[in-house]
Amino acid sequence: CNIAKRVTRETGVEFDVVGFDTGAGMPPPVDYRDHPDLYAEGDFPLEDEGQLLGRLPGNAQILLGEVSATVPEFLRSNPAQIGFVSIDLDYYSSTRDALCLLAAADSSLYLPTTLMYVDDIQFREHNAYCGELLAINEFNEEPHLRRITPYNFLRKKRIFTRALWVDQIFVAHILDHPARGVAADPVTTTRVLDNPYLAAV
Repeated sequence: CNIAKRVTRETGVEFDVVGFDTGAGMPPPVDYRDHPDLYAEGDFPLEDEGQLLGRLPGNAQILLGEVSATVPEFLRSNPAQIGFVSIDLDYYSSTRDALCLLAAADSSLYLPTTLMYVDDIQFREHNAYCGELLAINEFNEEPHLRRITPYNFLRKKRIFTRALWVDQIFVAHILDHPARGVAADPVTTTRVLDNPYLAAV
């Protein structure tokens, strides 16, 4: 929230920071796909809801309840354009339910390449057949034009190349976004690459 305020001061772009939480800790795991070897019902409870809500800055809110209910409710609230999504739900089932955030009918609700952070993929036990990675893979198989992929070559673009979080950054590609189509006013001049070796002859 503090970073958002600083960016607003520099750019004039305002941000809403919205969090989702059950308010009661983790629900029961559905099966092995929820990694019951790593997480259990009741983990990570909200110990003092009043204190937390009282400390939230003006640009933040928390929607309490199961994400299967609160995420669709959020989409119906006519939110501002979504530019970043952080997934830290541990379970496959919760992540699956939360990813409907990226499936709204109006593609202009998102940036054409919406950045994502995916938290629970770093342990040895995490894999493409359980947890958050499985939910992402299933999302990518659904019949829509939204796809989630790792951020290409991000490590090569960072100063701190050994930072673990670099491998946790993904991109939601909104392939049906208006910006992904043919430009309304396309450039009519053919682009040509100069060859410096020919120029030197």
